[in-house]
Amino acid sequence: RMSYYLDFDLAGGVIYSTYMNKQRLASIYLIILLAIIGGYFAWQQLQHSDTATRENQAQNQTIKTSTDALIERLEKQLADNPEEFKTYISLANAYNQKVRESADVAYYQKINDLMDRAESKFPNDPNIYSTRANVLLGRHDFYEALTLIEKSIKLDPREPVYYSIATDGYVETGQYDKAVKATDAMLSLKPGSYAYTRAAYLRELYGDIDGAIELMEQAAETPSSFPENSAWAYVELGKLYGRSDDTAAKRAFESALQIVPDYPPALEGLGKLAAGKQNYTEAIEYFKKAFDILPIAQYAIDLGDSYRKANDQTKALQYYSLAKIAFSTSKSSGVDTDLEEAAFLLDRDLDIEIALQKAQAAYAKRPSIFAADVLAWGYYKNGKLADAIKYGKEAMRIPHKSGEIF
Repeated sequence: RMSYYLDFDLAGGVIYSTYMNKQRLASIYLIILLAIIGGYFAWQQLQHSDTATRENQAQNQTIKTSTDALIERLEKQLADNPEEFKTYISLANAYNQKVRESADVAYYQKINDLMDRAESKFPNDPNIYSTRANVLLGRHDFYEALTLIEKSIKLDPREPVYYSIATDGYVETGQYDKAVKATDAMLSLKPGSYAYTRAAYLRELYGDIDGAIELMEQAAETPSSFPENSAWAYVELGKLYGRSDDTAAKRAFESALQIVPDYPPALEGLGKLAAGKQNYTEAIEYFKKAFDILPIAQYAIDLGDSYRKANDQTKALQYYSLAKIAFSTSKSSGVDTDLEEAAFLLDRDLDIEIALQKAQAAYAKRPSIFAADVLAWGYYKNGKLADAIKYGKEAMRIPHKSGEIF
């Protein structure tokens, strides 16, 4: 939930992240080819049978049009003047925004290609390192991302955005003290939406929910170049409210919809509120609308879980199959999904031996408390209780801090 990478985590096809703050990220592993093929044909049937799909996609053009127009303008501007460095960075940022909006990780390669061109003309620029680091975060290559962003900070320690990327990398590699220091530096340089969201997340991580809400409210109220970013902040605020106040959570999700009509993460938020009240019919309506607009893994999982709880196992399996396709696609595009896949398999008692292997691989690459939690769960499900206890303790290792951390 923290960075421009975590704002919309694209692990495995493209999940709008809940960043495992209230639950493990629901993820799916490609179990057998037959399930994928069956899911694909089920998807085709669902797509053809649902007449609302095209209407919802048309209504959602508010997200796409402005970013596409910006990309078109910047691409032309760069073609006309390839010596203007700022255009390279602006275009890379627009491509990254497109990833957030479309869940199309192919834009990561566009960014890297663009930075190759920029680096040939402007070597050793810290903005190039930071842009590449952001792509690495999106692909879950956190240590390499930190290597690059630390170069950026060394070259220009007064740029606050660099610390936002560093914060994300430190959190995902379990370096929480460094994350706090990086966010504190960012706040002292230039408080803004990207600073408030990270500070809010860290407050939440350390158990200061009221403080997290305070900062996320500031993030939501801070103007943004992209309406989608503001809508996202309201969704995250709604999730925080949802811990104790469903009414306030609903207002926040509806505020997001005021900014971006039919915004899928806000629809998902409303669906989760309905599911929490065991109103699965209403929840499915919200999740289905989100999925019709943007058929990504997270919403397929939401639908699968809701249909399962509503005792419709056939549809549940169909949507789980669609999620598998999405995860497989993302994986083939270079996004590491081991942690997310392990969490999904373990939570549903599916292929727990493979899930444990993935949890072990994930912890080696991103030793956060969340990876430790999934690994502990994997050991427990596989009957290895001593290891489960060891990593369960690791998952609770963030020290208690009295008062606010910011």
